[in-house]
Amino acid sequence: MSFSHAYEKSLGPLRQKTYAARPRLGPARLVCALLLLALFRCAVPGQTALSQTNSINLGWGASASPGIAGYRLYYGAASGNYTNTATLGNVLTNSVSGLTAGITYYFALTAIDTNGVESLFSNEISYKPGQPVNAPLHLDLTGLGTVTGATNLQVLSLGTNYTLAAKPAPGFKFSQWTSNLLPPTNSAVFKFLMQSGLSLTANFLDTNRPTLSITNLVAGQRLSTGVFTVKGQAADNWQVAGVNLQLNYGGWTNAVGSNSWAGVVALRPGTNTVQAYAVDPGGNVSGTNQILVQYVVTSRLQLAIAGKGTVSPNYSNAWLNVGQNYQLTATPAKGFVFKNWAGGWTTNKSTLIFMMQSNLSLTATFAETTLPTLSITAPANNTRLGSNSMILSGKAADIWGVNNVSFSVNGGAWNTAITANHYTNWTATVSLATGTNTLRVCAQNLGGLYSLTNTLKVIDTNQILSNLSMNVLTQPPVRAKIVPTLPVANTGFAFKLELSAGATGHIEYSTDLQHWTTWTNFESPNTTIQFNDPQAGGPRRFYRAVIP
Repeated sequence: MSFSHAYEKSLGPLRQKTYAARPRLGPARLVCALLLLALFRCAVPGQTALSQTNSINLGWGASASPGIAGYRLYYGAASGNYTNTATLGNVLTNSVSGLTAGITYYFALTAIDTNGVESLFSNEISYKPGQPVNAPLHLDLTGLGTVTGATNLQVLSLGTNYTLAAKPAPGFKFSQWTSNLLPPTNSAVFKFLMQSGLSLTANFLDTNRPTLSITNLVAGQRLSTGVFTVKGQAADNWQVAGVNLQLNYGGWTNAVGSNSWAGVVALRPGTNTVQAYAVDPGGNVSGTNQILVQYVVTSRLQLAIAGKGTVSPNYSNAWLNVGQNYQLTATPAKGFVFKNWAGGWTTNKSTLIFMMQSNLSLTATFAETTLPTLSITAPANNTRLGSNSMILSGKAADIWGVNNVSFSVNGGAWNTAITANHYTNWTATVSLATGTNTLRVCAQNLGGLYSLTNTLKVIDTNQILSNLSMNVLTQPPVRAKIVPTLPVANTGFAFKLELSAGATGHIEYSTDLQHWTTWTNFESPNTTIQFNDPQAGGPRRFYRAVIP
């Protein structure tokens, strides 16, 4: 063991117990040299040397005081209590033998001048026979660089001063020396006193950023699988500590590998943003590599048109890419206007820009602006019918289509006509009331618009006929018979009289069968006479023929 400088230490009281009659010089008059310890046995390179004997070699520096005649060595088994002494000449080394292994000995030195005056004690050192005299140095580096002056695990002498020099590699700078026993220093040149178990580390900082590339993706690439393994390369002037991967600005994850790396991502339909960067052990980060790719998921578009018009382009039942934007333009046909888009996307603008989704349905609705047309083909207006029902028929047309034809009798409920060809031709069975009936008919198209209403009047004469009483008053052998017929004019009632040829008489009428009034006389050589009563459209009338 050694000390780095000489000093004076008064151990007088301890020493005076053993050496009370010894004269001493003051510190300014006589100074003892620094006492050093050296062992006889030298270390073999790569091994720790142990003292194999119970002897030591002591060495010291010469005293700076003038007139030095020699030195006196003191030592013992307790600090400050020296039980052994040896007076030496004016020498700077001395060997002490006969020491007991395992016992710690303490040594001190005094200087004696030519007048016999002895100095104060030098510094005290201790030594235990059998302990190491040298030891390996643990030398480590962080980062890239070199160290000169020693190598890792090189055996150095304990108590000896050494100097190490650190030099950074290109792209690095020296940071500091650190140690388990010594304080850190940021000087590249490091001087230290070798101690047992000493570890030193030269720290170099990386000043270069790593680089990174994605090797299996290009911008705009279209992918058909939702789970994809992103691969790439990273490099650094030292080493790559790790690669971080991100998808669609979510959390960063650690890729597998460093220089060659890979990471699995779960893509979403449409555009995906893949980002990655590398980091080195010095904390330097590469630039972030970003690539936009398309995950293509297809789905069939359900496109419908309500009304008459066209959609361009015609994507009906087309397989489109989910997540991709598309544009459709609706154009109405003549007689229609565009109304709206409905379904997965809604707007009242004819041009629709939409993002395709799974199972998407769209409907372009066109509103019809043209009214349907309708005509009645039978019967004619003001027709007289001898039946309480009739067949009403007609035609209807529309630029899109006729939805139905409805009719109403005498302001009653509306009923639907029947058709076999979408109301191009239509018919309806109509029940009539006694006398004049008013029929109204209209058509409705598929757009919900109604035609103008057609009005028709029909006269039911069958009820009038049923109220006539035909009586014939004759004298045999004259034959006479009144037979009702259909109307022969717009009003009135027609009937004929069948009788014997040459018969004469008159026709009477009554409204109550009690009071009779002559209506007309007849005389005809024919067997049949035709009559027409224009007043028969009013209250019921009874007729009879009277032949005298």
